[in-house]
Amino acid sequence: NAASVTGQMIALDGGQHLAWETPDIMGIRE
Repeated sequence: NAASVTGQMIALDGGQHLAWETPDIMGIRE
């Protein structure tokens, strides 16, 4: 799913650019 893929991307990237690119998903996941 999108959320799962995003989580993996954030883990690989360090959560820098994707963190601000998907604040809504981050808020839900957090």
